[in-house]
Amino acid sequence: MENDYKKLDDIKSDNFGRKDYLFHKSIENSRLMIRIRSKMVQVKDNFRNMYKNKKNGLNCDSCKSHTETQTHLLLCPAYDKLRVGLTLTDQDDLIKYYREVMMYRDKMGYTK
Repeated sequence: MENDYKKLDDIKSDNFGRKDYLFHKSIENSRLMIRIRSKMVQVKDNFRNMYKNKKNGLNCDSCKSHTETQTHLLLCPAYDKLRVGLTLTDQDDLIKYYREVMMYRDKMGYTK
């Protein structure tokens, strides 16, 4: 049963308990951080069944050359300008970056 939860592979080795970001961030930013950590951000690879029969499949709508994963969004050349001045290992910058990417994707109609 434990192997069935692939989205949680990255965090199942973490220490159990309330994370610091729940105490020090706004409710909106805490929720986004939870989505990032549990791979529930609205990207195609996180919701494969919604996109597998669509025109572009799981390919990134922005660069068209890679599978759209959360990791890809961190490296996608289409979002280079959004990463300028940010350190994506910093939680505040990571939250800011994902928020900017999601707003851009909404604006371009990629999340529909």
